[in-house]
Amino acid sequence: MDVIQSQAHLYNTFVHSAKVEYNFFECYPEWWDFWVKETVKYMKIWFSSHMRNKLSQEQKDQMIPITWTRFEDLVASPKDSLTDLMRVFVGLHDLEGTNAERNVQRVLDMEISKTRTYKLKDSKVTFNKSRHCYTDEQYNFIKDELKEVIYYFGYANVGDNPYGYYDYEEHDPEMLEIFNGYKSNNIEMIRRICSSTD
Repeated sequence: MDVIQSQAHLYNTFVHSAKVEYNFFECYPEWWDFWVKETVKYMKIWFSSHMRNKLSQEQKDQMIPITWTRFEDLVASPKDSLTDLMRVFVGLHDLEGTNAERNVQRVLDMEISKTRTYKLKDSKVTFNKSRHCYTDEQYNFIKDELKEVIYYFGYANVGDNPYGYYDYEEHDPEMLEIFNGYKSNNIEMIRRICSSTD
């Protein structure tokens, strides 16, 4: 949900670090409802063509590899996230002794303020901070329309998932099969990228 509001600010200010001086959902509720539904529609189309969980292995092998990095993962386990990004960039699974490994460690050793590429809108790192901006109807719309995306990226309330922002009373077996699917995708894509450079 944070990305929908963040994108609205970006489109209205043309910069990542700024916010408009009002709350969309309070001052312009009709526009906000339109924005939420349109954004969700396009997110659903985009992700359906990029998630790849319904493609055959042959189809996946013919496509350009895509890996996913969630903001939550960068915050919770920056070393793992940055190491995987470097594996993609340099095409090596084992980074031991490489400049890539040294660069990851250099970033980890920096003060947090020096690792930011732009000033954040809010200095606190919080997840799902935009929930209050959505009516129950909008929340349910997102939950229903992006169900596959929500499960794939681990945002469903499965088990004790700390990122289970979306509550589903029952979990469909096919959704549980793809829960956190982005992780297995990343493992496979990194394997593919690294094996092509051997």
